[in-house]
Amino acid sequence: MSLLHFARYGHRWDRLVLFDPPITPPAGHRLHDPATFTYTGPGESIPIEFVSGSQPTISATVTPTGGQPLTGRFLFDVGSGQALILHSPFVTQHQLLRDDSHTIRPIGGAGAGGPPEGRLGRTESLQIGSFTLNRPVTMFSKDKAGAFANAALAGNIGAQVAMRFRLFLDYRNRRIIFEPAATYGEPFDRAFSGVALRAYGDDYRTFRVIDVLERSPASAAGIKKDDVIVAIDGVPADQLRLWMINDMFERPNAYTVTILRGNRTLTVNLTPAKLI
Repeated sequence: MSLLHFARYGHRWDRLVLFDPPITPPAGHRLHDPATFTYTGPGESIPIEFVSGSQPTISATVTPTGGQPLTGRFLFDVGSGQALILHSPFVTQHQLLRDDSHTIRPIGGAGAGGPPEGRLGRTESLQIGSFTLNRPVTMFSKDKAGAFANAALAGNIGAQVAMRFRLFLDYRNRRIIFEPAATYGEPFDRAFSGVALRAYGDDYRTFRVIDVLERSPASAAGIKKDDVIVAIDGVPADQLRLWMINDMFERPNAYTVTILRGNRTLTVNLTPAKLI
């Protein structure tokens, strides 16, 4: 699926769904003819430059906690589920990981070169044009190779930032119009369970634990790698989806989780918490 293709049509993006024209856009989306499209709303036009032919980058400013503002170019990567990823050369250059005490190990991620290396924490703010987002959850990459080791860019801005705006992707005029959505001022206050899952099976309803974060709610609950979740609060796994479980486990609620460990069925209590 291509951002470049549907951006030709002056797409207003109210929800994070990608598609290639020609198809009927989903509810909440609108395609505009670029020859006649004009914008008169309250948003702000942010210039873009392309890398690798079709990947949009924007200028943004990140302020580390206790540090000075740092301006660079960021890939606008709405396919990423993260809020902000800082590339390893940028992290090293500005010594952003001098103290790991307020960061945790990222779990569950995977790329072409294997799981990413780095730490997950926060920065003080991210500024795009006149818009300032406070305390975004930030991945500080330590990768030695791959996309997050790209020294030409400061980092990637992902879907957790994009979802706070209505976006008009006007690639013909090399701009993205950012219009604050109702979610714009919401804090980045997700909780962490400390468990990473992967869906297996023909119906992708077998939810196996692939990693457990040390000193986390999951480790405290006794969840172990290779455990299989068979129910949450009495709801069987075959009625759930992986995205539903991940969404639940980002909320600081108490869950009763039934797991299968070998031939044994166990019940544990899991309460995700704000770890960073």
